[in-house]
Amino acid sequence: MSKLPKSQVNYSPGMVHEHCGPVFHDDKSYCKHFIPRDGPFGLCQGVAGEINPKFWCERFLRVKQ
Repeated sequence: MSKLPKSQVNYSPGMVHEHCGPVFHDDKSYCKHFIPRDGPFGLCQGVAGEINPKFWCERFLRVKQ
């Protein structure tokens, strides 16, 4: 998957049922492309730059647990 700039994927605040990274202890509503790392932000397999786990984009694909 090629990385796109945030401006091309509508990177914006997410919703309770769809967001980039795990936000809650038992969260099942985050994106499978999110790559956690130390600190408050992570990375994404398909979007360039640091990613806020509470945000969302058009490449969202819910993690399967």
